[in-house]
Amino acid sequence: NSEVMKFRDFMLLAILCTTTFFIYNTALPADIMEVRNFITAREIIDNDSWLYPTLNGVLQLEKPPLPTWVAAAIEYVSPDSLGAQRMAAGVMAVVWITFFYYVALYLSQRKDYALYSTIIFMTCYNVVQMGRTASWDIYCNAFMMAAIYFLMRGLYDDYFKERQRPWLYLPLAGLMMGLSFLSKGPVAFYAQLLPALIAALIFIRPLDVREKWKPLAAMVVICLVVSGWWYVYLLLNHHEEVMAFLSQHAYWGTRIVRPWYYYWRFFCETGVWTTLMLTALMIPFWNKRLPERRGYLIAVTWTLVALVLLSLIPEKRVRYLLPMMTPCSLAMGYVIIYFKDYCHKDRQAERLFLLNGVVMSVVTFTLPVLVFIFGYQRDSMHLDSYVGITLLIVLAGLWIARATMNRDAGQLIFGVAALFAVICSFLLRPIANVFDNPDKNSIHQISNLDLPFYHKADENLRIELIYSARHQIKPLDLSDEKAVEKAMPCVVITRDDITKSLSGEQLKKIRLEPLGRFDDNKHPKGNEHYTADFINHATILRQR
Repeated sequence: NSEVMKFRDFMLLAILCTTTFFIYNTALPADIMEVRNFITAREIIDNDSWLYPTLNGVLQLEKPPLPTWVAAAIEYVSPDSLGAQRMAAGVMAVVWITFFYYVALYLSQRKDYALYSTIIFMTCYNVVQMGRTASWDIYCNAFMMAAIYFLMRGLYDDYFKERQRPWLYLPLAGLMMGLSFLSKGPVAFYAQLLPALIAALIFIRPLDVREKWKPLAAMVVICLVVSGWWYVYLLLNHHEEVMAFLSQHAYWGTRIVRPWYYYWRFFCETGVWTTLMLTALMIPFWNKRLPERRGYLIAVTWTLVALVLLSLIPEKRVRYLLPMMTPCSLAMGYVIIYFKDYCHKDRQAERLFLLNGVVMSVVTFTLPVLVFIFGYQRDSMHLDSYVGITLLIVLAGLWIARATMNRDAGQLIFGVAALFAVICSFLLRPIANVFDNPDKNSIHQISNLDLPFYHKADENLRIELIYSARHQIKPLDLSDEKAVEKAMPCVVITRDDITKSLSGEQLKKIRLEPLGRFDDNKHPKGNEHYTADFINHATILRQR
């Protein structure tokens, strides 16, 4: 029976991973972070410059290279494949989920807790979004989750009465930390590892640390070597370029400054679990009730420490909350386990469970109305598709509602998992089509031209245009006659007709071949994200 349950849990997580991170992973267009990664990967292949990655011909140091190397390898095998690039991100999400499961299992020694917490984690909005995005965040946090697991096994084997293997686990932790740093620098160290260490050391002190100083030292050395070898290579071989880059990017950390309280709504990033996360933050209430109190306190302390640390940084973005989804899910898992074991015996806890179940049921039954408004009414899906999707959503809603009435926390989790499987399998593409630009006329149409590309120097160039054009697009001062003459023949990108930027004398010497007006907006006109930055003219300039 135990083996059957183990196989069932494995298949459930495997199916949910497939639907959440891999099915229709090209439904949404590439965002700006993905585009930067893909351009650098493309230039690595074009220039065979694996150790000197560039973005539009300029040394790329803003992000470490490991995810870009992965993207470049995929680009080499499958050029211009957004699906393949995002599949790699999905694989890293699965790595994160795998080690999350083992951390949850190791903390609680309960398979049901590990399963429920993992389902909660992989259905958090922020995790789903980043697991479908080929950027750096999913890499650094996945590797750090593995590092936390190995570090925990190396430091706390005595506590869990298991055979000590510090020489196995601690060097592996160092390797995973190094790979995390090579994916996005110290981000995961600060936002995930440090809060986890603080929370763990408060409630569980590791034994015999002095006897483990050698494997700990090995962990540190491995981490430093893996983290820093590429930077040492650049400093030794491209010192001037590195110094020039650093002098031009002294604004790091100050580009999008937000107030310290910007992250106060962090619980909303859990998506459908928002109410449950708020429930889990009722620390005095749960501290008196939970049998696994220490594990719960570790999780909520980890959450709050991470929130404080992230709030201290002036630059804030919503996606920076991604590592917080780990402790949030662990905390919610303890609440679900209490609901499962004691809901029928604790009236106050029962009321909280009913509140969560009712909210989830209402949200689920509201979805068909939203799909009708934003999907069917906007001709994004046929009637038969709408009816079929509605039926599946209603079935998931009935599942959640029945679990709520029966006070069955486990079935509630499975019902939400089924709902996510339906959404990711059938809804992503129709909804994405609603927000697509039907008048899109991409500059990609001229990407096959074997000419150098330039843009007007005093006009800001969107990085997405470089990706669509498949060319480096360098700035060109159109008022500098010698520079223009030297650049020809070439393609020049301008916001307005290029004749407005050239003098009469220049027009006498230059033959213009207009290629057209291009609109690379991803969103339709009237959308708040529709901008003139993506509307450009392209013209070939040749000498008469």
